[in-house]
Amino acid sequence: MKQNQVIKVQTNESIISKLKNAFTSPGCVLSEAMQNARRAGASKVEFSYLDEDALLIVDDGQGISDLADFLTLAGSGWSEEVIQKEGAFGMGSFSMLYYCDRLRVESNGYGFEAYTQDILNGLEISVFQSDVTSGTRIALYGYEISDENNASRIELLLKRLAKGFSIPVFYDGAELDRPYSLDKGEVEFIETSIGFCAMSDFDDDTLIGKSGLYYRDYGTDVTYLFYQGLPVDSIWGREISNRDCPGNIIHLDELQFDVRMPDRDVLIDQAVQSGKIETVLKELWRKKFIELKGILEPAMFASKFQRALKSWECLDLLNDMDVLPDGVLFTVSSLPENDSYSRYDYTSSINGMTRQKLESIGQKIVFFNNDHGYDYFRPHQYAYHREVLCADMGSLSMLHKDHWIHEWLFEIEDEDLTITVNKPGKEGHYSGYGCFDYQTCESLVINGPMGEVTVQNDCFAVNEDFMFIPSGALNGSNIRIICNYIDSNDQFDESGCNYDIEQFQALLYSLNQSVEMGVLSMLRTSGLSQFSLQGRQLQVTFNENGVPEKVTLSELDNAA
Repeated sequence: MKQNQVIKVQTNESIISKLKNAFTSPGCVLSEAMQNARRAGASKVEFSYLDEDALLIVDDGQGISDLADFLTLAGSGWSEEVIQKEGAFGMGSFSMLYYCDRLRVESNGYGFEAYTQDILNGLEISVFQSDVTSGTRIALYGYEISDENNASRIELLLKRLAKGFSIPVFYDGAELDRPYSLDKGEVEFIETSIGFCAMSDFDDDTLIGKSGLYYRDYGTDVTYLFYQGLPVDSIWGREISNRDCPGNIIHLDELQFDVRMPDRDVLIDQAVQSGKIETVLKELWRKKFIELKGILEPAMFASKFQRALKSWECLDLLNDMDVLPDGVLFTVSSLPENDSYSRYDYTSSINGMTRQKLESIGQKIVFFNNDHGYDYFRPHQYAYHREVLCADMGSLSMLHKDHWIHEWLFEIEDEDLTITVNKPGKEGHYSGYGCFDYQTCESLVINGPMGEVTVQNDCFAVNEDFMFIPSGALNGSNIRIICNYIDSNDQFDESGCNYDIEQFQALLYSLNQSVEMGVLSMLRTSGLSQFSLQGRQLQVTFNENGVPEKVTLSELDNAA
């Protein structure tokens, strides 16, 4: 390189005009700068945000031997060894040309500065002598990755990119965290057939995932992929963010895997490659689960790792354990509600159930092939009144198909139930926010596979349009077993529900106690307190159709 030498971009003009579309975002400038620093043998790479939307990049590597290489597409200037080992494309510098207005590059005593459009247009660029005699110093003027808070956005992106990088990364003088780096020693890596793997970490005291292996989104099935120290997206991987979330960490073997040029953020043939990754992780986690199974109490292992076991197709490890994971069995603990999003609103999980306890109870488990809805709503009511143990497709999906629990299941469907009405009475129609027909009765006898049960103190919904009202049913909230208070916006209509409960309460009093109690209940909920009625007597006269016709207000006797 000589002073006063001129350099210019070396490639086909039509390629240059279209190449910008190959880069996904201005963020690729940061990752390429980090990679170039690492390949140059730098001990660190520093980023600084200057005035005028200028980004300064400095490293202490071997520098650029010939600045002409910097502007040569697919002519990186790297040694043949680096090209073969790392697949150096020689395109990284071009990302800088597309995402800033002006570029200044200095290295090994020489430099150039020019508007990027002039460079892309193929104009000759003069080389000057620089006081940067070692490493590389690059300034990008007009570099923006966001319309607002540009500096902060750059910092956030660098923090993400640095998570698994092999050399220190600085931003405005502060070193960024590298918790997933191979050289930091914060994570224990295992050498595998696909690269170096570290499994989702555990708390030493409880052996429960730090963010909860109970939840699939924050446990063992979260996997972070890195290629040459930078995050890679894939079908199996998970995007690295600045939020601390435990997960599997894999630094992929660069001789086995390849990434899409030029951004290097997506695996080539990712469906096949993700399958290879998944296979290795399944083997690692099965080995880990077998180890944990031998250490932990059965109940703890079954409950805390159930979801993780399902994620990695290891549910068979529960088959020889006599204890059930928490929540597999449940009871219908309150009357089902038609406006519930799921059965979990009216059921209670059974914890600590063992095979021995089931044998001592000697009762089959009621199995619902659907967890909610009117196809199984009568069975849910039956299960509530019969107080039986239950399971459904959702809870059983967390157990292996060959688990011993299946021997205890007895499927129940709507047609398995018969209803006997004792002393049927008045028929009527309720109309409020909800609408349905009803019939009063002394009681109901519900007969099913688990025996019969008498229902006298609760209403019983036959379907969405009809309800039985036994003589002891006096709770207005029973209306929720038949009426749906989910509005058109998929939101719960609390005011409509409360109104119907009050009105239905008055109806129940009227039907099952006395007309007087029904009217009194209705008046108590009708807002009469806003009127000055203290010490007065209110008399309401109804016509033959039951419609209020006259109201008489009189003073009460003091004696009364």
